Amino acid sequence: PATAKDAVESGLDAFNSKKDYDEAIRLFKAAMQLQPSSEEAAAALYNLACAYAKKRKFKEACQALQEAVDDHNLKISVAINVSRNP
Repeated sequence: PATAKDAVESGLDAFNSKKDYDEAIRLFKAAMQLQPSSEEAAAALYNLACAYAKKRKFKEACQALQEAVDDHNLKISVAINVSRNP
């Protein structure tokens, strides 16, 4: 992907349509390397947490959510929702 937005969108496709959580994780991590805006970073990290949760990697999921909340202004109510609906 050329941009963080492209990486997040491709990651969402891998996550939702293909159920390819490893590819989704790769793409959400790639988004973080492509100079994302704070909003793009929050989206990438939130969705990274969702993909980790699907793979039952809960420590990694928590770390991604914490970074999204602490560093990129993800609302805590959104972060809590992922733990209820992974």
